[in-house]
Amino acid sequence: MASVCCDKGGLKRITFKGLDGKRRTLRLGKRSEKYANDVRRHVEAILASAGARLPLEQQTALWLADIEGELHSRLALAGLVISRESTAMKYLGAFLDDCFAKRTDLKGGPARIRRGRRCVRLHKTPS
Repeated sequence: MASVCCDKGGLKRITFKGLDGKRRTLRLGKRSEKYANDVRRHVEAILASAGARLPLEQQTALWLADIEGELHSRLALAGLVISRESTAMKYLGAFLDDCFAKRTDLKGGPARIRRGRRCVRLHKTPS
């Protein structure tokens, strides 16, 4: 159960009991009551899904994908979602660089990597 609290100056915050049992606060800043209630509803959906070990509702998942980075970071600090910055492989290029760095069998062999266009040829040439 989450609740919207109004502080001095029109600042909004959402308080909720996290999955670890601790009381958490999500500060939203100077936002409208409607916005704060919308965020509260999604926070409750995230907590319910995580507590029951079920996937998120489609509406909440789409909302998470569309929210700005600052709110997503605050949700991550509160322990509700995984931070967007914490994903190790953001782009295909970084993924390929990591894969080829780990593959010791490709060094000096017929595999050729062109870093400029990320063109990868892994087949063996006839000898």
